[in-house]
Order: sequence, then structure tokens, then C-alpha cells
Amino acid sequence: MIFEYIIMGFTSIPQLAQLGNNYLITMAAPFTMYAKVYADIAWQNRWKKAAMLVTSNIYGDTWRKSFENEWLKKGGVVTYSAGTDYYKRTDFAGPLAKALATNPDCMLIGGPTATTTLIIEQARAQGYEGGFILIDQAKLDAIYPAMRKPLLLEGSIGLAFIKDVNYPATKVFAENYKATFKRPVSWESVAHYTSMHALARAIAASGTPDNAKAIRAAFPAAFPILGDKYPMEMFGIQPNGTLLYPLLVQSMKYGKITPPKVYIWWAKTQQEYDAIMKITKAGFPQIWLPMVN
Repeated sequence: MIFEYIIMGFTSIPQLAQLGNNYLITMAAPFTMYAKVYADIAWQNRWKKAAMLVTSNIYGDTWRKSFENEWLKKGGVVTYSAGTDYYKRTDFAGPLAKALATNPDCMLIGGPTATTTLIIEQARAQGYEGGFILIDQAKLDAIYPAMRKPLLLEGSIGLAFIKDVNYPATKVFAENYKATFKRPVSWESVAHYTSMHALARAIAASGTPDNAKAIRAAFPAAFPILGDKYPMEMFGIQPNGTLLYPLLVQSMKYGKITPPKVYIWWAKTQQEYDAIMKITKAGFPQIWLPMVN
């Protein structure tokens, strides 16, 4: 007997959605889209030379290659590229010295929060004054409170703070989450919560609780999921199982966190973009943008 079941998981590795498994649903935007947006913002900051010192695993290596591809297309220069162990190492003086010796304008970094925080602090201690581009594993709203001097994040680009995402339901969800679990809300918990509601809606739309094929086929009927009732918004699902929700990006500039930039990364036409703008429940000061070319 063959059993079919749906697998849902939080991952931004784009290759998983390309495996051809019709029952795989991924809860995060592919990091190739983050690489594209981050490279665009960095270029607007007039940074030309980038060094990369990212977590040393398949995820980190692929992230570096993705960003390098976007950076070189813009005419940028990669001055240094290497992985390092963000899971066991705490002293990054050696790897940082090699990267900073190339005099980069910005650095692509990231891995777990604690060691990403150390990378930033140790880079500043070595005199580095450039910007940081954080891969999506490293969350600004987790790093900021962990730093002894948050202003060391000046010039950083990364995922938006959840508290700055202005959907009506987000603040209430974050407060309830912290009261229940005694820890701050994370993007992973927000995405899992909202995705489970998408699954429940798909089950209801399919009319069956145990026919995986029918439930998967009914998933498009689960959307849109909007921010008046949920802590994030989802607008559909791609044929490969990737859930569609915006990239939300922030920077620290002149000592202040900028308003979130919201990218509708899957929209191919102005009409698709306008259709989302008509139904979103997000307030301002978010800056809504079509995807960069």
C-alpha cells in the first residue's frame, strides 16, 4: 500500500522546491530573492566591493554563490569569499582579518544569531566601518537586542523587525506568543502559525481530511490570508509548493532602523502587483515595491 502525505517545512533553500515533489510545501521565500534585493539595496548605498564570510554549510555556500551572482551582474567586485564555522567558533579574528584586508565596502555575513552578533562586534573592533548584509538565517530583531552596542549595526541590511510589520494582527499575536511561550516571537513561529491556517483552509476546501492529493489541489483556495486576522499575509502558492508572501527588509541608517521595504517578489506584471495592493491589510509606513529587475 502506498501512503501519500503533505510535507510542510520552513526553508529558504530554493533547490528543495525544485525537486519535483508535488506534496512538498515550503514556508519561506527562496533566498535567491533576498540575494537579489540585498544586492540592489547595497548597490544603492554606493557599495562596490563586497567580502563574504558566511556559515560554512551547504546553505551558506549556496547563499554566497547566489549573492555573488547578483553582485557581479551589477558590476560589483567580490574581494573575499569563504565559509566559517558559526556553530562552534567564537573567535573570528583570523577569518575577519583576511576578509577585512581586502578593504570591502560591505560584508555578507550570517549564521546563528549569537555568532553573527560576535562577527559584527569583532569586525568593528578591528576597525571595519562598512555595511553588513545579513543572510536570512540571521534576524535583525534577534541580533539587535543581543548586541552590547546596537549602533554597531549601522549600515546593516536584513529581514525586517516583526514589531515593525504593520499588520493589525501581528502585535496581538506577538504579545500572546510571548505570554504563552515566555520568549520573543520569531519569523519562523509567525510563518508556521500562518501556514498551518493555510493547511486547515485547504483541508476544508478539499472536503476531505485524509486525501493528500485533494488537499494539495485545494491549496490555492486557502488564499489570500490577510493581516487583519493573521500575523503575516500570504497571497497564494506556486506550482512547486512555495507559499507566496512578501519579502520584508530593513536597514540601519544614521543610527535608526528604516521603515520596512515590502517586495512582492513573485509578481511579474504591474497588474499582479496592483491586485495585491488592493487587498493587503498592511498599514504604513511600509514602503511597498515591485520586485527589482
